[in-house]
Amino acid sequence: PRFAFNKTMSNYIWPELGEKLRNPIVFQTVTAGQSAGSGPKANGYEATILIDVCKAILKASAERKLTKSQANVATQASIIVSASAKAGIQGLVEVARRFCG
Repeated sequence: PRFAFNKTMSNYIWPELGEKLRNPIVFQTVTAGQSAGSGPKANGYEATILIDVCKAILKASAERKLTKSQANVATQASIIVSASAKAGIQGLVEVARRFCG
């Protein structure tokens, strides 16, 4: 959230995404060897938020709004989106193979 709401990125975070980032899912962690729910609380997010944040970063990058120090974040966002697309296609093919198979 700190990166997403900085001066530059706040212009690229749409309202629904901003709401999700401001309201993380609080969960109880599990520590090996201890009873369930005995660990400290932590914040999490829906998995799809990662792709949404990456898309916002890539849009800011395409519009040349990122600083030089943020350029590596755009590279990382591109890698995540590309890897996710590849994994998604592989999953789709696997499902199709099971049903058509």
